Amino acid sequence: MRPEKATIVADVQAHLQKSPFAIIADFSGMQVKHFEELRTRLGAAGAKIQVVKNSFIKRAMTELGLPKLNGALAGQTAVVTGESDICAAAKILKTFASEFEKPTIKAGVL
Repeated sequence: MRPEKATIVADVQAHLQKSPFAIIADFSGMQVKHFEELRTRLGAAGAKIQVVKNSFIKRAMTELGLPKLNGALAGQTAVVTGESDICAAAKILKTFASEFEKPTIKAGVL
């Protein structure tokens, strides 16, 4: 693996290790302004959304011993992590999806 890719995987691993949860969402079809709004709302709740290549997420999760998300890591994928409770982040995602019909939650790991 090239050093640049290894650095990205290490960054994803760091976010996953710090967070008690990870929510995998499909953000395809979202407008940039809506994605920025979602990022702002999640930030206020202590969560972070990050767009990551599926192969990087798979590698990071495998190396950390987290469950394999067969089928969930396809298409345009974003990972929501945070250092606090999952409830606030999940509620924001649910409310945002009801307002804008995006993103679609594909999987979650606690």
